[in-house]
Amino acid sequence: MDYEAQQKQALKVYQEHVWDDADMDNLEEAFEGVFDFQHHINEHLVEQFVECNEVPDHLENYLDNDAIARDMLYDYSVCEEDGKFYLFRQI
Repeated sequence: MDYEAQQKQALKVYQEHVWDDADMDNLEEAFEGVFDFQHHINEHLVEQFVECNEVPDHLENYLDNDAIARDMLYDYSVCEEDGKFYLFRQI
């Protein structure tokens, strides 16, 4: 799927599941990506946490990745459509 088609599909999913009056500007701010599996979303969120908090490499193995992903998901909406998982940041 090319970028434009992916954006249109993401907007459709966003409007159907999260915010029915959303437009492309809202989507650009909220859309995080499309994932094949839920655990890929968790990995993405943990990577964001590690980057934003500048966690040193030697401490990453001590993180509770499941807890981090679970807590970060409070700020996101996950929508499943056609076997794909769409991740949207709450705005």
